Parts: sequence; structure tokens; C-alpha cells
Amino acid sequence: MLGGAAYLCVMSFREIGGYSNLEDEYMEAYPNETLYDNNTCGYPREDSFHMMRAPRGSDLPWPGFIFGQTTASIWYWCADQVIVQRALSAKNLSHGQGATLLAGLCKITPLFFIVFPGMISRILYPDVVACVDPEVCMEVCGSEAGCSNLAYPLLVMNVLPTGPRGLMLAVMLSALTSSLTSIFNSGSTIFTMDIWRKLRKFPPEKVITKLDAKEKRRYELELMIVGRVFVLVLIAVSILWIPIVQNSQGGQLFHYIQEISAYLSPPIAAVFTVAVLWPRLNEPGAFWALMCGLAVGITRMTIDFIYEKPGCGDDDTRPSAVAALQFHYMYFALMLFLQTVLLCFIFSLLSTPIPKEYLYRLTFWTRRNKRSRKDLNLFYKNIEESEIEELEGYEMRGGSSDDHKDMYDNETAVEDVDMDRESQSLDEEENRSLLHRFYSCFCGLSDESHGHQPTDKELAIQERKMMDKVEQTKRDRIILNTGLVVVLTVGFFLYGWYA
Repeated sequence: MLGGAAYLCVMSFREIGGYSNLEDEYMEAYPNETLYDNNTCGYPREDSFHMMRAPRGSDLPWPGFIFGQTTASIWYWCADQVIVQRALSAKNLSHGQGATLLAGLCKITPLFFIVFPGMISRILYPDVVACVDPEVCMEVCGSEAGCSNLAYPLLVMNVLPTGPRGLMLAVMLSALTSSLTSIFNSGSTIFTMDIWRKLRKFPPEKVITKLDAKEKRRYELELMIVGRVFVLVLIAVSILWIPIVQNSQGGQLFHYIQEISAYLSPPIAAVFTVAVLWPRLNEPGAFWALMCGLAVGITRMTIDFIYEKPGCGDDDTRPSAVAALQFHYMYFALMLFLQTVLLCFIFSLLSTPIPKEYLYRLTFWTRRNKRSRKDLNLFYKNIEESEIEELEGYEMRGGSSDDHKDMYDNETAVEDVDMDRESQSLDEEENRSLLHRFYSCFCGLSDESHGHQPTDKELAIQERKMMDKVEQTKRDRIILNTGLVVVLTVGFFLYGWYA
């Protein structure tokens, strides 16, 4: 995909004679209707080549861009399930950080592979990409709000030769499919693991691990069915939401995404940031701050849907109070973030703090603590009495012991047991029918049919092995820190160059 985008970028610049002609020709790229009607609608903005724009009256005010947009970025890169599940799949901490730095380098390329080609598309096809008359836009792309979303596809269809054109279209569709499946999978995971399990009062994971194979599969089958049904619900909602997307933010899809993120993501980013940096935050503080923040964000989003901002040349028929409330969404994101942070402090200080033994490796200050962490379900008593007794028994029998020397002495023996168990599982795998194996694989069900229940010591050793994955060698730290400096340097340079 990056190779195809780079090739398209080169071909696009060749169409206009190189980068030196981009700025001059872009400022003259306006549709014929603008020229004939003698109005200002359709002209490019004078600050089109500036990232840091005026704090008032611009479409991208620099204070909101730096501080407000950062809140949405914290949510997306640190708390969004689509990204988090990829980071958590890393082999260890070094691999996860390295992949993050690689993603940072890749995120620099859209400026050259997407933004500049989009501007070139306006130069080449101004009557389509820059159309402002609703009737013309409706005739061209089926949307009265605008046709700027056609900028990139027009380049693919008209600039690339036949072979690369088909390949690029296939890549774009594949990327779209991959993104959709990731979103649906993440949404399904959040609903089943964080909501459905609470509604159905599933036992904690440590308790489920010790159940027999039949009982464990019953839980897995229920979660699998609920997850797939929820994906169908998400698909239906997505289809019904398409008309709203087409008529929001002047038909510009990117601005619509940023606007919705500014209304819904700052409370999540605020709770995440406070939770990592302030150990005093507790469940009531996080919950009520999040609910209040989401209520304010949804209210603003609803107002924007009811009272649409006037387009270029249109009369503003909104009530004055509504017009005052609809200030730039980036400023609103910053305000909402700060409000949620303040509520986190207030609600947490008014409720019971969490003891430190429940917070090991959950905050920035305890990220390298190797002491075994107690389950927060025990503190908040979010589970049944019998399950509380089971978890407390696990903690007393070694799950929360501070001394793990005896565990290391027994690791070899446990690994031998694991090898025997794996051999036994392979034998049972061969005895099962092909249809049974396909059914288990397709539905994502566990293959642990031998019914072995791990002991408390085995569970503690597994937990210890997981903690070892956050250790880093000196070489890894040097390489990762060097990569971080490179990414930050390139980012700051580009911001300064196009400020």
C-alpha cells in the first residue's frame, strides 16, 4: 500500500510539473461556477499551506490543533481497542514499543502520499473536487454537501496506468476491509468482555481458568455467539449512519471523523491519562467523570446534528445561543478533556481510595513492580460470594506472595508437565473428527478437552513469566530511544516547516 501510494504521489507531481508548481497552481484551483457567479465560494484558503493557522476564524486554529486534537490522539493511540489489541499482541515490551515507533514513521507519510496528492487532485479536477453548488455536487457525486471525498479516487482512476490502477484499487479495498474487520472485532470484544460478562455475572478469569473443559466451553460458546450477533448489529448501525456522514462537515469525511472524535474521545483520554499518572483515582471517580464527560459531548454532537452550520454564502438561521455554543470542535475537545480531569479528582477524593497492593503495574509509578497484584474484583466485590472465596483462596495459597524464589525452582518441572500435557492434547486432537476440529477452529473455542486444572503454583509462575516480558536490555533501550528521537525530530521539523 505504501509503495502504491508513493508511486501515485510521484505520478501526480509529474502531472503538474513538480512540487515547485504546487502552491501557485493550487491557489488558482477553483471551479468554473465560482468564476462565472463572481463569488468567493470555492476559492482555496489563503492559509492552505500552513498547519498553524489563526486562533480565531480559521478551520484549523493552532491552539485547538496542538492541545485539543492531542486529546483525540491520546484516545486513539493509547485507549482505542483497535490499536491497543495490536500493541498487546507484541511478544514483549520492546517489540511493542518498536512497532509503535514504526507506526509513527508510517504516520508521517500521509502528508506526502495523501495530502499533497489530494491538493493536486483539486488542481487537475477543480469542477469536481472543489464544487460548491449543491445541484452540481449532487449531479457529480450524489451529495449536495460537496465532492472532496472523490479527490484520491479520481487520481487513481485517471493518473495511474491500467495495471497499477487495478492493483491500487485492490489495495484500497483490502485496507478498507481490514479496517472494518478490526473495528467490528474490537467493538465485539469490548461488548462481550466488558459489558456482557458483567450483565451475565461471569466469574473472573482466574476462576474460569480452573473450571473443567465442559464448563469452560459453555462460557466460550456464549461469548462467541453474543460477539457475532453484536457484529451484525454494528454493521446495521453503520449502514443506517451513512446518510449522516454524507451531509456532515460539508461532505468532508476527514473533518467529520475529527469532529465526532472531539465530542466522544476526550473523556476517555482524560480518564486514561489520570489513571496512569494519579494512583488515587478509583472506580467511582473514573465512572462518574466519564459519564458526565460523555453526556456533555453527546449533547454538543446532538446540537450539531440538529443545527447545521451554514455553508459558504448561506444565511445563518441558527439561534444566537446555539451559534455561540457551536465554537470550534478542537477547542471543545480541550475544554471537555480538562472538565473530565477535574471531575476525576473531585469524585475520587470524595470516595474510598484503592490500596496500593491492587495497583501494581497499573500506574506509571508502579509499572516495574514485580509483586503479585491482588484482583480489583476483591476490593470492589463485583463478583459472587463463592467466587470471592475462590479468589481469596488463590491469593492466600501463593497468588499474591511476595517471594517467588520457590516458583523459579519449580519452573522446569512445570514446563515438563506442560510438554506432557501438550503431547496428550495432540493425541486427542488426532482422535477428533475433521469436522469437530474445523468447528472448534472456526468458532474460536478452546482445545483443552483433557480437563486439566492448573494448580495455584502454575498460575503464579505463568503470571511471573508475563511480568518478565516488560524487562528490556540496554541494547533495546538504546535502539528504541534513538528511534524515538528520530520520529520526534522529523515531526517537529515538518511542523516547523509548514507552520
